[in-house]
Amino acid sequence: MVFYWTKLATPELLMETQTKSSNAAFYLLKHVAQHWVNQLEMTNTTITKAEWFSEDYQARMDDNISRRKWKAELVKINEIAKDINYMRQQLNHFWRAMYLNLERLGVQLGCESVDENASLAIKDAQKDFITIHARMQPLRNRAEALTSVSNDIANLRTAFRGVADGEFSLRLSLFASVVFPLTLLAGIFSMGDDYRPGRPQFWKLWAIGVPFCVTVALGLVYGKHPWTVFIDLWEYAGDWVKRRGLVQSRAHENSFEKVTGKEQSGSAAKNRPYAEKKSLKRAAYRADEEQAVIA
Repeated sequence: MVFYWTKLATPELLMETQTKSSNAAFYLLKHVAQHWVNQLEMTNTTITKAEWFSEDYQARMDDNISRRKWKAELVKINEIAKDINYMRQQLNHFWRAMYLNLERLGVQLGCESVDENASLAIKDAQKDFITIHARMQPLRNRAEALTSVSNDIANLRTAFRGVADGEFSLRLSLFASVVFPLTLLAGIFSMGDDYRPGRPQFWKLWAIGVPFCVTVALGLVYGKHPWTVFIDLWEYAGDWVKRRGLVQSRAHENSFEKVTGKEQSGSAAKNRPYAEKKSLKRAAYRADEEQAVIA
């Protein structure tokens, strides 16, 4: 304070201080306001880093994470949520302290304005603290939003882990449901010596067990709509025929019939020489290639 008053104070400020003694706190109030600004800047930096962390953490969701790492990240999220709650409580404390400062400076709450009849130090302090009060409100809103974001991230991680555990349980149940009939049949046939490996009746285990397992698996997959098995089999058969080229050969036969002409009798077609049949077949293939190029 001595440095400010001896080196930086203007003559007008010195005259105002002599006129009104409250101006003697001019630099002291500026110093207090600067501490408040530094506190707000530090809070803003912390909230910005927390917001970046929350956005980056949501973008790196991995449902194949191990159980140990999943627990470690949940503990980390819990610690971050605790720090966010502490920062939110501190901001509420600063908010109440700022209300008290404005009341002491003579500012009417709800209608904040600068008193033009006050001294120079009080007017500048009112301007500074009203500005600080206005900058604090967005920080409080962002801190409140971060609290819900941390909870949402924890719930999202738990949901992802629950889905992964559910998929694993489903696979385990399907495996058990497929293996159980075979195990049951093996237990039933193991009661007699004739069904042991190497005996004449051993083939019955596989002849009955494998179809039984397939039936149980199809029942679990299709559930209440068993007739869709035939629809899928028909589609798979059509795909298999297309892959084997059977449909393409049928198309070549049709185009061959178009080129030769259906009006000719079967006997005349049979009596054609081999060279003529070969030339007609080549013409049919060329017709198919031209149609494919046009398409």
